[in-house]
Amino acid sequence: MSQKHRFASVAYAFLLALLLLSLPQSAQAGDKLRKLKEDAVRIQKGTLLVAPILPDSFVLRKFDHAGGEAKRAAYLESIRISNVNLQQALQKHYRFSKMQVMPAVADYPAYFAALKQYDPAKFFLLQFGQAAQYATGRAVKASNFDKEFLGVYELDGQTRIYLNQGKLKLFPKLAYAESIAKTLNTSLDRYARPAKSKKSSAPALLAPSLAGKVALLPRENLFGNDSLTFLNNKYQTVVTTLPVKMYRAFGGIAMPGGSFVSPDTIRDTAATRRDLAIELAWGNTLEFEAVINVPVATKINIGIAGPQASLPGGGEQVIMPFRWNLDWIERIYSLRSKQSWSLAEFRVAYPQYFPTK
Repeated sequence: MSQKHRFASVAYAFLLALLLLSLPQSAQAGDKLRKLKEDAVRIQKGTLLVAPILPDSFVLRKFDHAGGEAKRAAYLESIRISNVNLQQALQKHYRFSKMQVMPAVADYPAYFAALKQYDPAKFFLLQFGQAAQYATGRAVKASNFDKEFLGVYELDGQTRIYLNQGKLKLFPKLAYAESIAKTLNTSLDRYARPAKSKKSSAPALLAPSLAGKVALLPRENLFGNDSLTFLNNKYQTVVTTLPVKMYRAFGGIAMPGGSFVSPDTIRDTAATRRDLAIELAWGNTLEFEAVINVPVATKINIGIAGPQASLPGGGEQVIMPFRWNLDWIERIYSLRSKQSWSLAEFRVAYPQYFPTK
């Protein structure tokens, strides 16, 4: 064999070896991408639990030993501001049907105690910052593959979305937190979106929690400026194909039979006022919640609540038919006393909410 042919054979063998070595890595990357798409769908169907950014125990220990009380206080304050910015950004940009933001905690023990109250099989944990890796009581170091595709990986039965911002590079500015949350939401939504069908090009529902319960109709014109209450003036006209529960927050001058409702129950009045952008000046005190059973074949208009003045909106909003049947109300709850009434009982207790013509 000539030297030229010998060199060509060695080069060929070398390239073949490189190809074989790269195959497992490519397969691993493909598996990771498929896992991400599966998890993105699961996250949209489940509850997304947002863990706060935690103080770094090593940094706190350093302050304790060095006697840096002022620096320690400033460090904890920066984390508090970062958690506030993170919560605001997620509430504004996330479009998943269910999301809970855990309260910020002082240190790891309190965080572990708060985490135990959640069923790992029913929630997905969103963690920001390297200090939040200690959710299981020990450090969890993510590999390069774990950090790819936004780092969605499963650990101890919990799906975690890991976005490494470093131990001290947190979210001191709301704009920075918003850009991170917006990018994460867009990417996961893209992964969770089903593959396009050649037979159907139906648009996605603007109120995802109603998927499988309504069918799209040609969009109708809304009364007055009602269309402006939706984000970017985007809404859809649909008809219910299954019975659907809706919830209406009312009180003050707002009546139980008002047109604006939501498929999301009230977590707390502040969150509802923010998510549905209900201005205080409108006179709705959000004192009561009406649970409404909307029957099959009811035409409604759905979308995302747009911002109003200082309120960001972002919750799923539904406009009911004009003068819908009040008998659809199953129960009415007081958000203050937790007392509940049937519709007939509430009529007697609060006749001012049922004015006569």
